[in-house]
Amino acid sequence: MAFIDITIELTEHNQSGPFYSASYALNCTGSYTASTDSPLFLPTLGSTATMSVDDRYDCIKLESLGQCTNFVISGSDTTTTTTTTTSTTTTTTSTTTTSTTTTTTTTTTAPCSEWDLSCPSNAAGDCLFDVDCCAGNTVRYTLSPDQDGVACVEAGGSVTVVTVSGIANPSGIACGTDCGDVTSTTTTTTTSTTTTSTTTTTSTTTTINPADCVEYELDCRSGAVGGSCRFEWDDCEGVEQSVTLGPDSGTSICALSGSVVVTSTSGAWYEYSQCYYGPYTLEYGSVSPATVCANFGNNPSGSFYFDVPNFSIASVIYTDLLGTGAPAFFYTDGTEVATVGSGGQVTARQGC
Repeated sequence: MAFIDITIELTEHNQSGPFYSASYALNCTGSYTASTDSPLFLPTLGSTATMSVDDRYDCIKLESLGQCTNFVISGSDTTTTTTTTTSTTTTTTSTTTTSTTTTTTTTTTAPCSEWDLSCPSNAAGDCLFDVDCCAGNTVRYTLSPDQDGVACVEAGGSVTVVTVSGIANPSGIACGTDCGDVTSTTTTTTTSTTTTSTTTTTSTTTTINPADCVEYELDCRSGAVGGSCRFEWDDCEGVEQSVTLGPDSGTSICALSGSVVVTSTSGAWYEYSQCYYGPYTLEYGSVSPATVCANFGNNPSGSFYFDVPNFSIASVIYTDLLGTGAPAFFYTDGTEVATVGSGGQVTARQGC
C-alpha cells in the first residue's frame, strides 16, 4: 500500500464550507477513510487543496463542516497515464445539494509529517531530541522545561528522545518546511584514534532568537555602477543567502540583525522592525472554534510565531522563523479563537 497526493478544486459551493471533511474509499459502496490532510480549506470558487489518499482509492468524498452539511462523492471514470510517474483524472459529479469538478494528480512522493515535541515542567534540565528533518538532515533540538515544539519529519523518519525527559509523538499532519520549529543547527561529534592520541570534536548548537530577525529593505539606485547591486545576508535559520538587483529596483527580506552586506557601490539597505515574535503556545483543531476553546490547556498543539507581539491583533501565524504559514485550522490562546486560512492568514476571530 502506498499513499499519493491529489489536488481538489472547488467549482460550486452553495453556501458550504469554507472547511470540508475529506475522505476516500477503496470501494465506492464501502466505508470512507479520512485523509490525514482533512479538513481542507476551500474558501472560494476556484480554491484548491491537496489531500493524501491510498493509491488504490475509487471514490473521494467532500463534506461541508460549516452551517451547510451537504456533501459530494466523486469516483474515477477515466485515467490518462503519461510516460512519467504522474497521472491525471478529471471527474464531474452533480447531486441535488452541490456539483463539483475534481482534478486528481497522482505522484509517488510521500509527504513529510509533523511530530509534537514537549519537555515536561518537572524535567531534570533541558530535553534533547534528534530529528530526521524533512530537508534530509538530522538535527539535535533542545527544549527547556515546560516548552513545546513542532518538528517536520521526513517520510519514513522519526524523532529520538535523547534525554530521560521529553515526549515526541507523530500528529499525522502533513508538512513541507525544512524542519518545522527546529531552527537549531548542530555538528556531529566524531572521534579519531591513532596509536598515540585521540581527537574529539564536540557538538555545538545555535538557537535563533526571534528578536534577532529584522526586516530590511534592499535598494539598487538608478544607473547602478556595473549594471547591478549584490546583497548577502544570513536568514533566520542562520543560512547564508544572496540576491542581485537591477538598477532602480528593490526588495524586502527578513534577516539576522547586522548580517546584511552590500558588495557594490550603488546598493543601500535600510533596517526596520522585528519580523517575527514568539514562540507562543496555542491549541488548534479542525472541528469548530467552540471545541478548540474547550480543549485549551489539555493538550497544547505546539509553538507558533506572529507578525506582531500579540495574538489578539496578529494577522499572520507562522510555524517557523522563515515565514512558513501555519496550517488552515482554528487556533486559540484560551481567551479567543482565530480562523486561519491559506498561508497562515487570520481570516476571522471570536471570543471563547
